[in-house]
Amino acid sequence: MTFHTPVYGSGQYTTILGFIDTIVFVESRYAVIQKAGMLHYKFTEINGTLQPSVVPLANWSLPIIDFSSKSSPVGDVRLRRDVDSETSCDMKSPPLFFFALLKIDANGFIWYQRYHHSVIGGHSAALIARWLASIYSKRMRNMEEGTLFIPYCL
Repeated sequence: MTFHTPVYGSGQYTTILGFIDTIVFVESRYAVIQKAGMLHYKFTEINGTLQPSVVPLANWSLPIIDFSSKSSPVGDVRLRRDVDSETSCDMKSPPLFFFALLKIDANGFIWYQRYHHSVIGGHSAALIARWLASIYSKRMRNMEEGTLFIPYCL
C-alpha cells in the first residue's frame, strides 16, 4: 500500500466575506501551525514501516493568490482546488498540508486547506479553522489569545 496518493488527502475551503487584514491572517495562521504539533510530522521508513517524528517547519509561507480580476473568480478557485486535490503528499517531506488564501473580490476571500489524513482528519480540520478564527479575531482586537484547545501531538 502506498500513502503517496491523493486518496489519502482531505481538503476544505472556508469562504470569508468581509475585510481581511492579510498580515494579521498570515501571522495568526503561523501561530496555529507553530502550536499544532501534528502539522510538523515527518515520516521515515524504518524496516518497511513509516515512523512519525516531529520536525520544525522551515521556510513555510502562506500563498496569497488574487483571483479577483478573473471573469469567474470562484470558478477559477474551484478549478485550482480540483487540480490541487489530485496532488499527492510525500510523507517523508513535510509539510503534509497546504494552505492558501485566495482573494475573490475586494471583500471576499477563500481560505483553502489540504491535509494528508495522517496528520489531520475532517473534524480536526474544523478545529484548526476555528482556532485560526479565534486567534485572528483576538489579534484584530488586541486581546490575549488564550488557548482554544490543547494542541495534540500523537
